[in-house]
Amino acid sequence: MPRWCSRCTRLAASVSAHAPVRWWVVKKTGAGWGEEKRKRLSRHARALFIAASGAPHFRTLPHTRDSRASQPANFQQRTSWAERLSLRGGTTTTTTRDRMAPTAASFLAVFLLVAAAASTPARSCAPSDLRALLSVKQALGNPATLSSWSPSSPNCCAWDHLRCDDAGRVNNVFIDGAADVHGQIPSAVAGLTALMSLSLFRLPGLTGAIPPCLAGLSNLQFLTISHTNVSGPIPESLARLRSLDSVDLSSNKLCGRIPASFADLPNLRSLDLQHNQLTGPIPAGLVQGQFRSLILSYNQLSGPIPRDDAQDEINTVDLSHNKLTGDPSHLFVPGRPIGKVDLSWNYLDFDLSKLVFPPELTYLDLSHNRIRGTVPASLERLSTLQKLDLSYNNLCGPLPRGHGIIKHGCKPYAHNQCRHGTPLAGCRDLS
Repeated sequence: MPRWCSRCTRLAASVSAHAPVRWWVVKKTGAGWGEEKRKRLSRHARALFIAASGAPHFRTLPHTRDSRASQPANFQQRTSWAERLSLRGGTTTTTTRDRMAPTAASFLAVFLLVAAAASTPARSCAPSDLRALLSVKQALGNPATLSSWSPSSPNCCAWDHLRCDDAGRVNNVFIDGAADVHGQIPSAVAGLTALMSLSLFRLPGLTGAIPPCLAGLSNLQFLTISHTNVSGPIPESLARLRSLDSVDLSSNKLCGRIPASFADLPNLRSLDLQHNQLTGPIPAGLVQGQFRSLILSYNQLSGPIPRDDAQDEINTVDLSHNKLTGDPSHLFVPGRPIGKVDLSWNYLDFDLSKLVFPPELTYLDLSHNRIRGTVPASLERLSTLQKLDLSYNNLCGPLPRGHGIIKHGCKPYAHNQCRHGTPLAGCRDLS
């Protein structure tokens, strides 16, 4: 609780212990302050007022002829006003002085608390962040989407598409689905030195390369540049962002190779580079990192999938729609709780019958490859498996009877051309 609130709470308790104050007083007191000042009213002060509303207020004396005769001329008017504000119900026989004293104390407590709340300064952004944001807006063509980014409203913490921390530093910028944003990613973004999350999503007018200056955002943990027309290679300098936890550069026009230096990022847990034009092999160290999610699908990656014997945390691997070759059996080593694997539409060539699949597996797509062997019985016993596709391979032998055939039907095994051994049997229309 703020220090001023603690002091005012003690003061209110001392002067108004027997004079609870209802929230309508706060509402009326703040009515003429304007919307901005009313918003400053501390939540703790409001809680105090509401908590104090348990007893009736502004009790009136019984309206006897004798008592009214001895009262001031304007007392009846004051009594009527008090009656309209009080709770309906019982009365008390206290004197006028006894009745008015706690009422005055209540208003004093309210005044002190509200004044203290109004004097609390509103959080404002750092001048350096303000300048950087205005430069970003200008570089993007001053879009209407960023209309709140204006020097006439110098508190940028109140602007749309961003968030500030408690110190007034901009730590989160998110621009999503804006068709009026045009140009390259502004280098002025690097001036937001406290930035922890940058998200540029569904911005078709965003072009050019990823600026290397983003490497200066040393606090950045989440980087999303997705569904844009950003092109060029992925900067090697991004590996200097040691705090990165998640990188999503999907659905762009990025080309070239995946930087091997990504494997040196100690905190990187999620990497999504799908739907680009990336070429070359998958860096060996990349797969051996501590990833939980690795999505590199819909590129032109080639070569074998690197071994990752040290990888024990990965849950999702999607390398589909590439030109990968070799044997990916090492992805299914015992003890690895992998949940989703999609290696479809590659040139993988290995013996499926030797694999033992983890019990946590929920999604397996190995279709459109050159996989041989038979369907292992361990695959059919997976009760958690929701998606299975082994079609368009070179599998042979009879299908194991049981859970898999009943649950998944025959489609996952269709179009298998057995080259050595007995063709698949147990389902109709497999070819």
